[in-house]
Amino acid sequence: METLLLNPISLWLRWLFTKAVYLFKNRGKHLKIEYMVELSSCTFGSYNTIYKYTRLRNSTIDSFSYVARNTLVQHAKIGKFCCIGPHVSIGLGAHPSSQYVSSHPLFYSIIGQASGLTLVEKELFQEYQETIIENDVWIGAQVIIKSGVKIGNGAIIASGSVVTKDVEPYSVVGGVPAKFIKYRFAQEQITFLQKFKWWEQNLDWLKEHKDLFLDVDLLMKNLIVNSLDRKESYKTGTIGSQTIKGSIYSYLGIIIGFFSVTVLRSHGLGPEENGILDLILSFTMILAQLGSLGFFNASIRCFPYFRDETKNHNGFMFLLLAIPFVGLLLFTLLFYLGKSVLPVESNFTTLFQDYTPVILALTLGTVLFNALDTFNRTALLDAVTGSTLKEFVQKLTVAIAMGLMLYFTLPFPLFLWIWVLANLIPTVWIFIKLYRKKVFNLKPDFAFLNPEMVKMLSSVSLFAVLTGFTTMIIQYIDKIMINEMINTSLTGIYSITAFFGTVVLMPSRIMYRIGGIIIAEKWKVHDIDGIKSVYKKSCINQLLIAMLIFIGIWANIDNVFEMIPKEYEAGKYVILFISLSGLIEMATGFNGVIIATSKYYKYDTYFFLALIFITIATNYIFIPIWGITGSAMATALATLLFNFFRYLFLVIKFKMQPMGLNNLFILMIGLFTLFIIGYLPKQSFFVWDIILRSGIITLVYVSSIYVLKLAPEMNTIIDKYKTKLLS
Repeated sequence: METLLLNPISLWLRWLFTKAVYLFKNRGKHLKIEYMVELSSCTFGSYNTIYKYTRLRNSTIDSFSYVARNTLVQHAKIGKFCCIGPHVSIGLGAHPSSQYVSSHPLFYSIIGQASGLTLVEKELFQEYQETIIENDVWIGAQVIIKSGVKIGNGAIIASGSVVTKDVEPYSVVGGVPAKFIKYRFAQEQITFLQKFKWWEQNLDWLKEHKDLFLDVDLLMKNLIVNSLDRKESYKTGTIGSQTIKGSIYSYLGIIIGFFSVTVLRSHGLGPEENGILDLILSFTMILAQLGSLGFFNASIRCFPYFRDETKNHNGFMFLLLAIPFVGLLLFTLLFYLGKSVLPVESNFTTLFQDYTPVILALTLGTVLFNALDTFNRTALLDAVTGSTLKEFVQKLTVAIAMGLMLYFTLPFPLFLWIWVLANLIPTVWIFIKLYRKKVFNLKPDFAFLNPEMVKMLSSVSLFAVLTGFTTMIIQYIDKIMINEMINTSLTGIYSITAFFGTVVLMPSRIMYRIGGIIIAEKWKVHDIDGIKSVYKKSCINQLLIAMLIFIGIWANIDNVFEMIPKEYEAGKYVILFISLSGLIEMATGFNGVIIATSKYYKYDTYFFLALIFITIATNYIFIPIWGITGSAMATALATLLFNFFRYLFLVIKFKMQPMGLNNLFILMIGLFTLFIIGYLPKQSFFVWDIILRSGIITLVYVSSIYVLKLAPEMNTIIDKYKTKLLS
């Protein structure tokens, strides 16, 4: 009987019948079955071809995959777009190699390989496990793949290889046994392909985009942009509303901060106490930046590779909290060691001894807030919540703390702890927000952290911590050096008056928070033209806003000192030079963000290190000559040189030249407005004088720019509101 079934005619008839059955079952799927193919318990997708003399058993083959001639496939699940070469064996049965006395199936199998004979009544060893071959896999000729192995997406198996263990996605393996040779693409390209899953697109989509498959970079630049643009359109739509909301809360925060400084701090605290407050804040910010180990700044650049909502962004929340916690612990120990070795004559000794608990509590809260805000900003695309909490809520709670001190005449040490609690309210707030959104997941994903990812995170974080530390040094070194070279009282005067100058820079905070996310995504897909466009717009729009604020501050400089005690008049020109520093920083746009999120991020660290040297050197030269004004002059000069070299770097490396005649004309209109407002007679009541001067400045400055069409986006906004008013 067996001879009859195995004769050529019977085999041919069986093949013909099997083929007819499978073609009928898969009608409309464009299945092609060649001569003498054996099929048993198999399922197919669409557009599959099984070439002659191939045997398939208990297997699934998804769309567009083919199996070449004389191949054996059993107990396998094969994905889409797989190319399986000739004479391949997939899913060969296993034999026991240890513990069992014999590897012969007579002792563990009921199949009866020895002429039907078996000594057991049930299976005692699993001979066949499911072999998984994912999508877009190429398997060369005469490859043998062990049962139970998983071949990742995009992998290539060299001809003649024997695969005995799992193969990573987009890796090339070969040999006996097969060993890793290389990855097909760079890690960021692999991450993209894994997330994009082009093989899940339909045939019409593939036809439309077929030309992009000739170059992975071309695919990333075009298709990912389109894919991410769906997220980007969400972001852009939300960012439009976020920017409006963020700006409203930022300016409300400026008003509260202005009231807090001019009325509460300047009248409720003496210059020395104001100096102590700012020194505590300075050391807190520096310690928090060091403790983060640069991971918060690095996250902006690296998070696009973690983004995957279905996998909780591959343990990103865990890293955001764990890495800074370790860093903060390390630097806290160094902080305590540093206290014991500080020279007795240093002003810092007393500060550390008296206020160590305050500094550490404030630092811990700041680091936790930064971690949660970074996740909220990058993973949830919410740039406004953190900004609102820091710029509005925190200023409001601090103002309330100041008011309590002024009303109840609290002792300074007690006020400090109330002030610390007021500063920590945003941290509690954002924690509750994330917890309610059910995204507070601390489960790590160490498997995602392959060597390439760890190398990228380590490298970016190292330079980010240096950059962040130097940023903090630059931001607070003036106060520290004034305290050391002059006294704490003048530090307080400098801090209060410098606040008015920093108002120029405040609008950039929400812009940088949003811009950093957009630019990082554009770098990921090599969208240089998009970055150039954002850079150019940032320069002209930020100059427009900064110039208006600068003119408003300096035109009302005498009115400022009507609101604060006379002893602060020593800081008049501090306001001028700090305002000028903010104007320079704003006018040069997103230069720092672009460099920090590019492959040349290390150079931004080098620029910052040079800036520290310039800042410290100029402070040492200028403070003995001009006092606190000299420190402000040093800040303005250092900011000018710093941004000039950033500007040159982007011109040389990327041919990004964002400046044009429109920028120059806006600057000239601003100076002209400031010139003519100087001839306006001063009003007897300073509030009316502020209103009159500010109104004239806005009218002359904004109307001139509008008529000359120097800022297209401003014209669009004004025209939009004009249409609404007239309709």
